[in-house]
Amino acid sequence: MGVKSICLLKDIPAIRKPHFTIDVIPRLPIIELSTSLPRSSMFSSLEDTSYVVISASSTMMTGQSQECTITISNPGVESVEWIDISLHSKLKKDLEASFFTWSKENLDTQLPITAGSAASFTLYINSIDDFISDIPLKKEVENDTSRSGLSSGNNTPVRRIIQPKGSSTPFKSKIVEAVIQIQYSGGPGMVAGYCRQCAIALTIEVCPSIMITKWDVLPSEVPTHCYLVLDILNCTGGEMEVQYATNKRIHIEASDICRVPVPVERCPLSAMTESFGTGWASVDICGHLWKYMDDPTDQRKGKLLKACRKHLENLVDLQWTSISFISFDYGMHGFIKELKYLKSCSQITGRASISEIPWTDDMLGFILMSPIRWEVLVNGKECKPESESCFPVGDLITFSIKLLNVSDVSLLSLNLFIRGYQDHQNGNQSYRIETKRAVSGRDRLHIDEIKPHEEFFHECGFTFFHSGVYKVDILCSHNDPVVLQTPNLLELEMDSIASIRGKKTKTIYPRSWHKDPCLIQKCSPPTIDITIFEE
Repeated sequence: MGVKSICLLKDIPAIRKPHFTIDVIPRLPIIELSTSLPRSSMFSSLEDTSYVVISASSTMMTGQSQECTITISNPGVESVEWIDISLHSKLKKDLEASFFTWSKENLDTQLPITAGSAASFTLYINSIDDFISDIPLKKEVENDTSRSGLSSGNNTPVRRIIQPKGSSTPFKSKIVEAVIQIQYSGGPGMVAGYCRQCAIALTIEVCPSIMITKWDVLPSEVPTHCYLVLDILNCTGGEMEVQYATNKRIHIEASDICRVPVPVERCPLSAMTESFGTGWASVDICGHLWKYMDDPTDQRKGKLLKACRKHLENLVDLQWTSISFISFDYGMHGFIKELKYLKSCSQITGRASISEIPWTDDMLGFILMSPIRWEVLVNGKECKPESESCFPVGDLITFSIKLLNVSDVSLLSLNLFIRGYQDHQNGNQSYRIETKRAVSGRDRLHIDEIKPHEEFFHECGFTFFHSGVYKVDILCSHNDPVVLQTPNLLELEMDSIASIRGKKTKTIYPRSWHKDPCLIQKCSPPTIDITIFEE
């Protein structure tokens, strides 16, 4: 209404109609858009960009967050009374909802936008990406050369790889394009049911920050905790600092890998009960219940994995800080064409996520809380981790063992084993020490039941006849024929395990310790170090 147009339609050969009807709608407001980000040079991968009136671009690192202020100005005469905002991209919907967020409620509180005034809202951009490395680098390391030798033997099957210093990184940047669509209306046009539409084209370049190339889970000195051991690769061209725990930081040089132990609380036993019911405690207290589940329709294992994953995500906060940010501009065939230094001499911060780490069954056994809380006394003194006790030859060494059931279910049909062996301090151990020591009491015991939050107490003693360094391990496990009769349990195929479980076999107490480290470390106290000397 109020607009005069001259259309020379008769000069267009394709139009042969002599008369045209034009609908004139009531007045609508008009807006102008601006952003706090620089304009984008181009955008073309999205389908519908016909309503785009302005563009914006930014370069970020994975895990970095940024705010973009979008200002809506009203240069017309009609007030803007209604606004609707939507976003379209090629990202998956769940990822898109985390990558771009804003508060529509905050914008609604600024309505109406009268003539000559403006309103604004903040678009939060979180450059979320997968932090797990699946790209083979230039050099594969057969022998682990990390700065720490932490390993449980159950580490991830992903290969340990290192990028040689000074060579170009294979981690390429990614381009994320999105269109913010804004519909608005007001005045007589809104009463008649009409609105206008415009859009903002966003181009976000996401450059790699850090990657997790290898992971493992180890027991902690505290029975309620464990360590997530992560190999972290610095994918940038500058030095980076990573904070992996409270007051725990490490500096990683460009293209270098460092190993960090992240202390976390173990996942509570309620996750087992919610996934498998109260019957799990009568099957396996050592974390092997899900290993024999071959039915793909059984969702209990997936539910347990989801609970453990969520538990770790809430506890682990990997924060990185990059002092100098170097962005690689790739030409054709992936060759670096240009280096762009962004925010020189300033700090860029971000967070890495462990949500995509595929935890193995053995790792899951360490992550879950043990239902047994241990208390071990050696000759009446508390046995502390990494402590060593010295005794003369012929002295009686008494082990007082107390087991507390910290779960809400009864633990049935348990076996308690106390095993001693000699450590020759050269990488070799002797497990046949029947002629070197005598046992007072029982070093293996069957326990019918430990009720919820009740204790079981046992005491036995060793007398060593020869000097040397000895170690004592204590294990509590279920009366399971597969576990008790198969020393190399981890080497069996699932079909073999299932066939053994189907047979009626007589339970035999093992003469030697089993090879499964999950049994030893999850359901047992730390190894007791004993030095026997000649008087």
